[in-house]
This record gives sequence, C-alpha cells and structure tokens, in this order.
Amino acid sequence: MPRLTSQVGILIVDDDKEICDYMETFLARDGFAVKTLTSPHDAVRRCVPEHTIW
Repeated sequence: MPRLTSQVGILIVDDDKEICDYMETFLARDGFAVKTLTSPHDAVRRCVPEHTIW
C-alpha cells in the first residue's frame, strides 16, 4: 500500500486489548494515526460531542 501524504485517523474499539494492539501495529505501519479503546463508553465519549441530545 502506498504511504499516505496526510495522516488519516482511525479509531479501533474492541474489548480484546490484543486485537487492538495488533490492528494498531498493522495500520500504523501503513501510515495511519491509530487510537485504540477497549471501552465502548469511552469511544462514544470520544466521538460524540457533549451537547448532542439522544
């Protein structure tokens, strides 16, 4: 895969830390900025603005 000229961010959410670590290594090697979380609640807090009403 060609290297990216501007970094694309990827958020990986999985309750298995080993899966997160593997995917982070794999994607970072291809030039992606990777953040991993093992909690879906943390993922929602990170992605949804506080003022959003459900």
